[in-house]
Amino acid sequence: MKKIICFVSLAFISAFSVQSKAQSAEEIVNKHLEAIGGKQKLATITSVKMENAMEVMGNSATTIITILNGKGYKTESEIMGSKMVQVINEKGGWMINPMGGSSDPVDLPEAAAKQASGQLYIIPLLDYATRGVKLTLEGKETVGGGEAFKVKVTNKDGADVTMYIDAS
Repeated sequence: MKKIICFVSLAFISAFSVQSKAQSAEEIVNKHLEAIGGKQKLATITSVKMENAMEVMGNSATTIITILNGKGYKTESEIMGSKMVQVINEKGGWMINPMGGSSDPVDLPEAAAKQASGQLYIIPLLDYATRGVKLTLEGKETVGGGEAFKVKVTNKDGADVTMYIDAS
């Protein structure tokens, strides 16, 4: 009987220890934000401009992405002499796609604009809760040869994206 009680006690203690070491998505995100500079410093970033060049099926392509934190996102891509533009803000979005047959701006479908609304934020996980964003930890996966936490990020409109956060 003592062995059974001892075994049950050890099982309970082990389960409690594992549970107390388990991290929530919120804890992982907070540690990640601290690791990349801290919330206070990250909150001072108001805009970013990124430029890249790549090759697509033997053709060079350039892209410029501009983000005004929480206000607007614009991407301009030039491929084979055609310039495509996509703009998203808190009200919706539009695009110009001459490769799609029109050089005039066309409104993005509402669902597409809602899905892309997370792009309005330079650091999407910063102050996520104040924007009604929900986090769900979906375990760990190997990404790029290292272990990463898999976090499902769902915006207030129900659109979700999966983010991977380096476990180290």
